[in-house]
Amino acid sequence: MGYTVPDCILRMKEERYFYAPDALSSTELPEDEAKHAVSVLRLQAGDEVFLIDGKGTFHRAEITMATKKHCNYRIIESLPQEREWSGRIHLAMAPTKMMDRIEWFAEKATEIGFDELSFLDCRLSERRNLRIDRIETKVLGAVKQSRKAWMPIVNDMQSFSDFIEAHNPTLKQREQQSQISATAQATTVPSASPLGSATVPDESSSGIPNTIYCIAHCYDDIPKEHLFTLLSSNSEAKESPTCRDCPPPCGGVRGGSNVVILIGPEGDFHHEEVELALSKGYHSISLGTSRLRTETAALSAVMMARLINS
Repeated sequence: MGYTVPDCILRMKEERYFYAPDALSSTELPEDEAKHAVSVLRLQAGDEVFLIDGKGTFHRAEITMATKKHCNYRIIESLPQEREWSGRIHLAMAPTKMMDRIEWFAEKATEIGFDELSFLDCRLSERRNLRIDRIETKVLGAVKQSRKAWMPIVNDMQSFSDFIEAHNPTLKQREQQSQISATAQATTVPSASPLGSATVPDESSSGIPNTIYCIAHCYDDIPKEHLFTLLSSNSEAKESPTCRDCPPPCGGVRGGSNVVILIGPEGDFHHEEVELALSKGYHSISLGTSRLRTETAALSAVMMARLINS
């Protein structure tokens, strides 16, 4: 007597996810995604798939036509997703000599969850050029595999000094204070004082998120603070009565800050590069007592930021 497979099992199909940044404005999958859907997965008209737009929404869709090079669809429903972490996590690293180690990091960091990846050309860098398209391919595959609703940004390599100038905490703080002042002036509340109106710039009410800038290094002559401790101290206490009294990493912290973290090459940042970053307002940080490879240090930093900001 043979075993009969239940109908519910026969009807079950694995959910297939495809990246379609223009999911709502188009009716056809991008060429590479279409080839994968039709030639590899053998999907046909009538099959249901999920489209990731990379902007925070999944779209449940039905395939309407499947040919060798084209795959058309119609949207059944749009499913906005909630972010798994608060704030933005931006990791800037010097690329390793071996390309496969960079790709490994990009894949795993995407699975864990972060927002932006930049590459730094440092004085002690082992690699001066980079194929961004290969990194983007790894990130795309990880987004679909881990079912992330947001596509991380991957930036071209730039010099260390250019990155520091573009992400300058001192200038950002001035711009932020200007925006806060402008917001405060626009929402001035009449005061009971005979002096007329009074305003108090308040960052929490301005809608402008706080950003923490960090540079990790191994120099013993420069004081450092552990990244987890730094991010924890900039987070608010949890309100949950079940865990607010627990020791880290469980309780006591709730994320919300944007964070920019710099990771150097295998030979570390040059001492002058660290001094430049610190002079611009970066925090000097450590990732622990172990001496880590570049990609391991970068992944460790992403994991800590992700944990704090969950």
